[in-house]
Amino acid sequence: MKYSYLFLIMTFFGMAFAQEWGEISEKELKMTSIPEDPEADAVVLFDIGEMQISKEFSLEFSRHTRIKVLREGGKDQADFVIQYHEDYRLADLEAVSYSPDGDEYELEDDQIFEQQEDEFILCRFSVPGVQVGSVIEVRYQINSKPGYLSLFRPWYFQNNVYTRLSQLSVILKPGFNYTAFHENLALYDFEQLTEDFLDIDIRGKRNKRFIWRVRSIPPLKHEPFMYNRDDYLAKIYFQLVSYDDGYDKYTFIKSWDDLAKQAYEILQPRLEKDAGLEEISLDKTRSCPGEIEKITRLYAFVNDSIETMDNHGLFDFSEPEEVIEKLRGTPSAKNLLLMNLLTHAGIKSDPVFISSRNHGKFYQNLYYLAQFDHFLVRVPTAGGDLFLDTSDKFCPPGTIKTNYCVTDGFLIGPKGGKVIKVDQGNLKNRTEIRSTANLNDTGVLTSVTSITYEGYPAMSFFRKLQKESLEDITHKQIEERFKEFSIDSAWIEYPEGGSISAVLHIRYTVEGFAEQSGNMVYLPVPLLSGLKSSPFVSESRSFPVDYAYEETEVEYVTINLPADMQVSDLPAKASDRSKYAAFTSVCFKGEQKVELNRNFSLRKTSFQPSEYKDLRHIYDSMVSADQGQIVLNIKP
Repeated sequence: MKYSYLFLIMTFFGMAFAQEWGEISEKELKMTSIPEDPEADAVVLFDIGEMQISKEFSLEFSRHTRIKVLREGGKDQADFVIQYHEDYRLADLEAVSYSPDGDEYELEDDQIFEQQEDEFILCRFSVPGVQVGSVIEVRYQINSKPGYLSLFRPWYFQNNVYTRLSQLSVILKPGFNYTAFHENLALYDFEQLTEDFLDIDIRGKRNKRFIWRVRSIPPLKHEPFMYNRDDYLAKIYFQLVSYDDGYDKYTFIKSWDDLAKQAYEILQPRLEKDAGLEEISLDKTRSCPGEIEKITRLYAFVNDSIETMDNHGLFDFSEPEEVIEKLRGTPSAKNLLLMNLLTHAGIKSDPVFISSRNHGKFYQNLYYLAQFDHFLVRVPTAGGDLFLDTSDKFCPPGTIKTNYCVTDGFLIGPKGGKVIKVDQGNLKNRTEIRSTANLNDTGVLTSVTSITYEGYPAMSFFRKLQKESLEDITHKQIEERFKEFSIDSAWIEYPEGGSISAVLHIRYTVEGFAEQSGNMVYLPVPLLSGLKSSPFVSESRSFPVDYAYEETEVEYVTINLPADMQVSDLPAKASDRSKYAAFTSVCFKGEQKVELNRNFSLRKTSFQPSEYKDLRHIYDSMVSADQGQIVLNIKP
C-alpha cells in the first residue's frame, strides 16, 4: 500500500448528529443570539465528520456542517478552504445559505476555485447570499484511490466561534487496528462511544464505529504570546496501526528507527565526499588550532556568506555544490552544507529534525516525518552537544533563533533515530535603559538615553537595523512614550569582548513634558519601558503563555530639577512577583533630582493556565505603576 498524507484545513468545525441535509428549523432561521455566548458573531450548530475504509482499501471521508450567522462580523464564516492531497478526489460538494425569510442561495460550479500547491490542491469558495441571520450549510466527500491509506490528520473540535456540537466517527472493518489520543479535550463535555453493526460487504462480519463527540465548545481566539494556534485547539489524532485478516498482514505505523532510515537515505547522497567542498573546508580551517575553532570558522562562513532563502519544508534544499555556486540556499540547504564541510574537516555531525514553534508541537507518539519543518546540526564535543543553525546571520554558534528554540528533536542516523533533548544554550537576555534628563522651568525635558541590548534582544535590534533606518527606529522608540518630541542625535556603540550586544544612544527633547497649575507641577513617569495597557485582557486562559525567551528588563532614570522646584509627592513603591516572574518599581528623591528604578524579569518561557492569574496580576501592577505621577511645587 502506498503511503500518502491527507491534509484537511477547514474554516469550520462541528447540533444534532443525525441532521438531514436542508432541514433547517424555524428556530435556526429566527435565532438572533445564543445564551452560551451572547456576543457571538456566529455559531457552529453542528459539524459532523466520518472516515471509513472501503472494501477497495481506500479512505472515504465525508463532512456535514451547519453555521448560523448572528452579526455582521460572522459573515466571514461563509469563506471555506478545503485542502487535500492530489492523490485524493473531492466529490459531491454542496453549499447553500438560507436567509431568515427562507430564500435559498446555492453554490454554483463557477464559484469554486482550485489551485495546486506542491502535492496539494486548494479548493476555495464563498457560500453565496450570506447575510446577518443566514444559516450556512456545507457538505462534501474526499476519497482516496484504492490502496491509498493515509495517516489520518487530526480532527479539530474547536473553532474561532462557539460550537454546539462537533463529532468525528471512524468506521473500521474487521482486521484493522488503530490508536488514538486527544489533546485539550478534558476542559469540555467530551464523550467516546463504540457501536457494532453488520458489514454489508462481508457477510457475517461486523464493523465497528468509533465516535468522539464534544458539545458546547467555546471559541479559541487569538491571545497574546501564542505560537501555533492549532496546538491549543481541542482535537483528536487517529492512526491506523495494522491490518490482519488472517490472510494478509500490513503494518501502517513504522518505528522512529524506520523513519530515521528513510530520512537518512535522502540526506546521505548530499553528504558524500566532494573535492570542491573538501578544498573549501580545508582552506577555512587550515589555521584553526582545535575542533571548536574549526566549527566556529565553518559556521561563520556558511552563516555569513550564504544568503538565506525562504524555506518551504524539511527537505527543501538543493545540492551543497549549488549552494556554494549561487551563495544562497534555504535554511535546510545551508545546514546541510555545514554538515558537509564539517565532515570534510574530520568533525562528526548529525541532523536533528525539529518542529518549529510556528509549525506546532512535536508528538512523540505520532510516527510521521510531516511533523517536522526544519533540522538543526548537532555536533558532539568534549563539552557536550553543540546545536547549530545557519538560518539567522545574527545567531552565533550554539545559539538558535527563537522560532527554533524547542525542547525535543529527532536525531537521524544511518541505523535509526531517537528523540533527544535540544540544548538551547545559556544566553543572557537583557535590556537595560539608562536616562539622564534635565527639566527646565518651562516644562521642557531634555534627555540622553542609552539602551543596551544583550542576547536575543540584541539580535532583534540587529534585524531592525537591516530593515529600517536608525532615524526610524529611534523615532518609534521615543514615540511609544511621548507625544511632542524631537530627536537631536542618535548613534550606536558595539561593545568589545565578543558578546551579542549593542548600545543605542539617543539625545532628545520633550516639549510640554511638565504641566503647571498654580505653584504645582505635574510630571508623568518617563519610562521608555513603561506599559500603557496589559496584553492580558482575558480573565482566564485555558492554554499556556509562551514567551520567546527568558529575559530581564531594567530601567534607571534620573531627572535633574530646576533650582526653583522641589519634590512634593512621588509614586508609591510597587512590587509584584510569582515564582518565575517579578516586577519592582521604586521612585525616590535625591538632592534636587528624582530617580526611578524599574525591573521586570521572566525566568522561564512557558506559563501554564494555573499560573495565568498571577502573571496577569503582575502585568496589571506594572501598568498601574507605569502610569504614576511625580508632583513638584515651586519654591516660595
